[in-house]
Amino acid sequence: MADCDQKEKGPQVVQLALEEQGLEFTSDGQYIRWASTNPKHPRNWHPLRKAYDIGLIILLEFYTTTVNASGATAARYARYEFNIDQTLAIFLFVSTYCLAQGVGNVIFPPYSEAFGRKRLYVISTGLYSIFCLIIGVVPSLGATIVGRIATGFLSAIPTVIITGSIEDMFNARDRIWLVFVYMVIANSAVAMGPIISIYIVADLGWRWIFNIAAIITGALTFLLLGIRESRPSLLLSREVEKLRQITGDMSLQALNPDEVPSLSAFMCDGLLRPARLFFTEPIVFACSMMSGSSVALIYLFTEALPPIYQSMGFTPQQASLPFIAIGLGFLPSIVIRLMDQRVAAERHRKHLPLLPENKLAGIAIGAPFLAIGLWWFAWMVPPAVHGIHWFVTVIPLFFIGFALNEFGTVLAGYMADSYNSYAASAFASLSLARSFLSALFPLFATKLFSALGANVGMSVVAAGAVVFCPMPFVFRYYGRGLREKSRFAKYSLQTAVPNIEKDQVTVDKPYPHYDDDPDGGLSVEEKAKIDRALVWKLDLKLIPWLSLLYLISFLDRTNIGNAKLAHLQHDLHMSDAQYNAALTIFFVSYSVFEPLTNVLLKRLRPSVFIPVIMTVWGVCMMCMGFVHDWSGLMAVRWFLGLTEAGLFPGVGYFLSCWYKRSEFGVRMAIFFSAAALAGSFGGLLAAAIALMDGIAGKAGWAWIFILEGLATVLIGIASFWMVYDFPDEARFLSDDDRKRVLRRLADDQQASAEHEQFKMAYFWNSLKDWKTYTGMVIYMGADGCLYAFSLFVPTIISELVRYTEIHAQLLSVPPYAAAAILTVTVGFIADRTRQRGICNMLVSLLGVAGFAMLLGARSPGARYAGVFLGAMGIYPAISNTISWTSNNVEGVYKRGVTLGVVIGWGNLNGIVASNIYRGADAPRFYPGHGTVMAYLVLFLFGGSLVQYILLRRENAKRRRGERDHWVEGLDQSEMELLGDRKPDFMYTL
Repeated sequence: MADCDQKEKGPQVVQLALEEQGLEFTSDGQYIRWASTNPKHPRNWHPLRKAYDIGLIILLEFYTTTVNASGATAARYARYEFNIDQTLAIFLFVSTYCLAQGVGNVIFPPYSEAFGRKRLYVISTGLYSIFCLIIGVVPSLGATIVGRIATGFLSAIPTVIITGSIEDMFNARDRIWLVFVYMVIANSAVAMGPIISIYIVADLGWRWIFNIAAIITGALTFLLLGIRESRPSLLLSREVEKLRQITGDMSLQALNPDEVPSLSAFMCDGLLRPARLFFTEPIVFACSMMSGSSVALIYLFTEALPPIYQSMGFTPQQASLPFIAIGLGFLPSIVIRLMDQRVAAERHRKHLPLLPENKLAGIAIGAPFLAIGLWWFAWMVPPAVHGIHWFVTVIPLFFIGFALNEFGTVLAGYMADSYNSYAASAFASLSLARSFLSALFPLFATKLFSALGANVGMSVVAAGAVVFCPMPFVFRYYGRGLREKSRFAKYSLQTAVPNIEKDQVTVDKPYPHYDDDPDGGLSVEEKAKIDRALVWKLDLKLIPWLSLLYLISFLDRTNIGNAKLAHLQHDLHMSDAQYNAALTIFFVSYSVFEPLTNVLLKRLRPSVFIPVIMTVWGVCMMCMGFVHDWSGLMAVRWFLGLTEAGLFPGVGYFLSCWYKRSEFGVRMAIFFSAAALAGSFGGLLAAAIALMDGIAGKAGWAWIFILEGLATVLIGIASFWMVYDFPDEARFLSDDDRKRVLRRLADDQQASAEHEQFKMAYFWNSLKDWKTYTGMVIYMGADGCLYAFSLFVPTIISELVRYTEIHAQLLSVPPYAAAAILTVTVGFIADRTRQRGICNMLVSLLGVAGFAMLLGARSPGARYAGVFLGAMGIYPAISNTISWTSNNVEGVYKRGVTLGVVIGWGNLNGIVASNIYRGADAPRFYPGHGTVMAYLVLFLFGGSLVQYILLRRENAKRRRGERDHWVEGLDQSEMELLGDRKPDFMYTL
């Protein structure tokens, strides 16, 4: 009887244990699988946990790839120590590494599935560190060869397993951009390797490339101990084993457990099938050769580019800097990914299958760009051309970088979509081709360019790239037929519905309905109390960190003024015109790219876009500490402007999507006051850092750039956890708080409470709106003054009574502090009174008074007081103008475009501001002060007055009903599309 009871209770015990462990039986009751909400499944982990794990693995891949790409640099210097020729050195340092990595690419994937990801990451990274140390310490060619082969073999683990880790932890929608970011970082590492390594070699010697690698990967080994095993099937097997122990039922089986592959299975799946696919499948062969050639081309450049730029007068260190352009080629790829998402969404809407051939836009654009870039570069370098500015040769490298990134991303996706369950074997073919070609290309680079010269040699490479141009169209028109005839790819034709998951498509997700108010039964006073608590919560989560980011941003763009006092201009042998040109070039790229950034921010999410650009500009800032002449400074300043372009307009737009119009101004003022604090803090910091002059052979100004750039990189990385998304997706909001935020925005007549898709109509609507142009004029007056003041105030102060550099740095602190206080005060007053135009006019008069004192006063004390008034007249106008512009533009994308255009145009005036304070005009600087006064009077004061009058008149017409005819015959949805043209929308004055 007892046995009978036990048998009856057995299934109940198992079911109870399953529920407690978050598991369930499959529909046939034979196997155990994960329950969809089980928090132990990697896709259900906390976002911070996933961010730590995948971020660390991507960092590992970035650094091992950087070391790989440093091989050519090490070979150029090691050959003298080992007394071997250049070709042999390249073979030993580059080719052996790539070939060993190719072997690892085939061997490791099946074993990561059986033994788990974490174990391989930790063990391989630890061994990688040891072998790097052997290369760096043991003075033997044999030890170096063994070390390079071993590190190449071990580096395959993050390269091929990281995609499995991403698939383990993230769903299809999240993977779209995460895989793109990973590919961008990996490709950037190949471009950054030659730059980083040449500076290490110049200061420390070639062995320190590997000593530093040993230190960093050793530290990463310990950090990797903190990641979790992410292979779901392995974790499930462990959970089922626990279940057996709990229930005593040894018959329980996990669904699809991983098994160690047998030797015969490994030979078939790991070696024979990839080889068969490569030689019998046209798609695999073409994709492998194109993708392999694109990666190998960068390795060829590591050999070919440095001699070319050295022939143009570059030092060995400067000759590595053009690789930055290749690394930044990923930027246009962002637009291509948005196009791909739009195609996917459109086909999903029409219930059409998403075929592999529908996602080839990137390669169709990238292939011609590659050929054009190579031909352009081939005939714009010596000996064919002499005396041309180096920047002309860098532009095609940017095009080439874009094309190479598209080759890697698009072709890998095309193969995965075409071969489905055989994708792993197809990728093995691609990996082998990449490794073989990467080993081969650098070997013939030296011989090719030595025999034919740079122009003809690069033309040969360009001619090869022309062959790739028709391939996307071959895939487009013949790809389906090739898949039909293929034994391995024919299964991809069985897709009768869109070949994407629903959450992969970018569709408009509805916001919670505003009638669904969590505070519906409360009184007005109770709602107000809850709203105050909510706004305080938003302030604490959003404002402090974003203000810190802008403080760092402004510090990084203007610290060149402090560096000048620390003898930057003297050490780099720059004339006044060259120094001003270095200031100017920042604003060219900064202004050109600003109008585009808000669209990217909206599509990419703030929590990704802002941290990425900040980390990259931090690297640019550090590079400024290693320049040796004016040309290098110009290059890095251009890229600094490009990477910083997205922060200020992005944050302005981002905050406008969180706060009511009556709350936005003071928050924007607090955010922008960080610029004034940067001036104050920057002077103190620069004075302290400049005392490091001579340490490690670096000048004080170099340490200013290096240390402040390093701080930027660290804060940028931290921003992946500290920057949040828009209200509909922000992680820190509860469901009720999310509804409250959206209800507040809807009540404030803001379309931030609507979810829009981007249409070009929003762009044209912005350009047709007269307020865009008055905003440009006003912001032009504010921003032109801002950059003139912030870039030259240390110089202006130093000339008052010929203060020393340190005293001038310190005396620049109080005016900035006063400006910061007044900026916040004006923001508060403007929010309360809704009179932003009057506030602009009043502070502009304060600035006019200050610069009049600088022009006319003789006393140093009076002129120093003029510096105070000048700062207090300029800084409040910036944030107030942005708030004014944002308040008066309705529609998510239209507001984003308008802010981008206004801010971009304003910053373009930094070109003028960078050239109005000349050394020849010291100590009174009449032309500079006079130009700033003209900006204040004509543009800031005059523009504010004109816009104030026009807005006041328009509001009066709307109150009288003179605009009601605009909505006659329109339904509610059509009325909403009018945005700020709705007759009931009242402008902020």
